[in-house]
Amino acid sequence: MNLRLQKIKKIILNKEFLTVFLIFILALAIRTIYLSSIPFRFHNDEVISGYIGRFILLNGKDVYGNSWPLFFFNYFGDFRVILPMYINGLSTFIFGVNVFAVRFPSALIGSLIIFPIYSISKILLGKRKIVYFAPFLIAILPWHIVLSRATSEGIAGLTVFTFGLLFLIKSIQERKIKFLLLSCIALALTYFLYPTFRLLSPLALLPIPFLLTKDNNRKAYFAAIIFFFLLTFLVSTTNWGSGRFLQTSLFSSKDIATQVKAKEVALGDAEINVHMANIFDNKIVGYTQQFVSNYSDYFSPVFLFIKGGLPDRYVIPDVGLLFISFTIFLLGLLVPASTKLNRKFYLYILFLLLLAPLPAALTVDDIPNMHRSLFMIVPIVLLSTIGICKIVDLLVEKKQRIILFGFCVLIISSLLIEFTYFVHQYSVQEPSYKSFSKEDGFKEVALDIKQYEKENKNIVMPLYGALPIYYLFFTNNFDKNLAGTFQTGLIVKKIKNVTFSENSCPADENLRKTISLNTVVIEDGDCEIKGNFKEITSVFRRDATKAFKILEPIRN
Repeated sequence: MNLRLQKIKKIILNKEFLTVFLIFILALAIRTIYLSSIPFRFHNDEVISGYIGRFILLNGKDVYGNSWPLFFFNYFGDFRVILPMYINGLSTFIFGVNVFAVRFPSALIGSLIIFPIYSISKILLGKRKIVYFAPFLIAILPWHIVLSRATSEGIAGLTVFTFGLLFLIKSIQERKIKFLLLSCIALALTYFLYPTFRLLSPLALLPIPFLLTKDNNRKAYFAAIIFFFLLTFLVSTTNWGSGRFLQTSLFSSKDIATQVKAKEVALGDAEINVHMANIFDNKIVGYTQQFVSNYSDYFSPVFLFIKGGLPDRYVIPDVGLLFISFTIFLLGLLVPASTKLNRKFYLYILFLLLLAPLPAALTVDDIPNMHRSLFMIVPIVLLSTIGICKIVDLLVEKKQRIILFGFCVLIISSLLIEFTYFVHQYSVQEPSYKSFSKEDGFKEVALDIKQYEKENKNIVMPLYGALPIYYLFFTNNFDKNLAGTFQTGLIVKKIKNVTFSENSCPADENLRKTISLNTVVIEDGDCEIKGNFKEITSVFRRDATKAFKILEPIRN
């Protein structure tokens, strides 16, 4: 036992471990400071994840009445992975039922990527101080920070997938099957964390035979490749495995089919034109063109460095996903390597970069999508580290110490300036950006309802998206009797003294005839007030537009 403790103490006091651990602490601090208020809006995906996870852990059933679901929660036919919901729900038992508790798991698990990123960069570049640059870059990277702070299930999948890659590379490098087994476990786990990795995992394994040496157990690696392709195929044959892809798939797009049909009609009825349409304006051509367009968007400077991508909930005004400084690092890849570089793994990282946007390019919803393409972060950070390493090595070799010093000052200064600008935009500008489309006001109206409940008021409100879940979350209502009362789409008619209406303006003519004076009506902010109602207060979005009106009957 004493020997084991001595080994642990030696690891902890190791300078290498301490440096990486401090970078991890930096990453975690960046992702958790003011986490309850930044991002400003508590998105419906977040509140659903936290509420459903805690509800199942408390009651053994989800709100639809399903006992301990293992693979999915069906919000609106999208069959969302449920493991992140369990994790977020568990967090509420530690930190309480609040925004911070729901967001913290993504921030923590996202920060853990520091460790595999460092280890992979060390395999690529050897034991050099420059390898600390890779985990530092990902610690301050806007793309990763924004997703980590927003309860994005893809972030957990990314961390686990990166650990899987590390174990895979180590199994090849050290010729140990135990690392291959760990890699397979990690990669298989990603299937239940984020759907994108169901396609990335088998494809990421395809080049592995070219990286093997004679000493590697080739049969084990081929077995792993076959296993993951079969696993992906089997998952894709299930409703929960294909539901979301069918909703967003390029091949399910009616717009592309309509465009092809319009071109065919435009060509006329002549026989030669019909043949031309069959050759040049068919669905295969249409889908291929759209795919190429989608795929190229993910390598656009506008997407990467200037505006970022979609959906709107992740957009930071006038900030790209990467710092502009990254262009210098990536240009460094053009400099010939003057020192030892693990070339076969370097080429593998290049392959992963080309592979990363593939799943996102096969969809048509919110393109370019920064969440579905988040695996691009890993190869970009690794390649950026290699690029700056090549530049530094060249300047050292040429004995250009003054230029090297100036280059280091330039890099540090530019990163500091860009990071400061990102923090400003994220904390000051983001809350008002497209408030209308981000459930702005949902949390506030749920807290208002909580107050009216204390006054024993009857409440009528519109059935907007996940508004019933906002209400239940912020009133801390996880009553087991709610199980089975919801329909797909989180539709519910009544909870206690709260009635949900499909009308966005519930104070309509029929309601006025039956409403009691002890009732509060919540309407969309654009509804016109009619009849015997008066507005007692309003809920405003950060852009100063009115999200909800709160009305009460006029006493005659």
